[in-house]
Amino acid sequence: MLKWEYDRWRSVLWAESEVLVLARTIYGEARGEDEETKRAVANVVINRVKDPKWWGKTIKEVCLVRKQFSCFNFGDPNFMELINAHIKDRVLQECFGIAYVVIKGLLPDNTNGATHYHNKNIDTDWDDVMDVTRELNKLTFYKEKSKKA
Repeated sequence: MLKWEYDRWRSVLWAESEVLVLARTIYGEARGEDEETKRAVANVVINRVKDPKWWGKTIKEVCLVRKQFSCFNFGDPNFMELINAHIKDRVLQECFGIAYVVIKGLLPDNTNGATHYHNKNIDTDWDDVMDVTRELNKLTFYKEKSKKA
C-alpha cells in the first residue's frame, strides 16, 4: 500500500462512528483472541479516554492517534485486514457487539484499569515502569505504577 492510499483510508476511519472504530480496533488488535481478551482491549481504549493524560478525549482520538495501536500503523498487515473486514464477518460482528456494550458501560472493566497491553512475545521499552494488571492468552495488560505516599 502506498502512503497516500494509507492516508486516504485513515480519513475514512475518522468519518466512521465511535463504535465502529472501536470494533475495528478490537478486530485489528485481537481478532484471534477469545471474547474476554477482546473485551480487555476495548477496556484499554475506554480507560485511555477516561484518563486526561492520554492524547484524546474520544474513542476515535485515542484509537487513531499515530503509533498507539499497531493495527493502524502504516505498513502493518492488520491495517488492510481491518479496512477490508465486512460487517458480515462473524468476528467483526462479535467485535462490534463488544464495542457497543463496553461503550455503554454494560460490562465491568476486566483489566483492572489497564491503559497499555502488548503481546507477550514482544519486548517493549516501557513495561518495566508499569504494573501488570492482567494476563489473558497472548496479551499482558498494564497500568502506570502506583505512586507511593
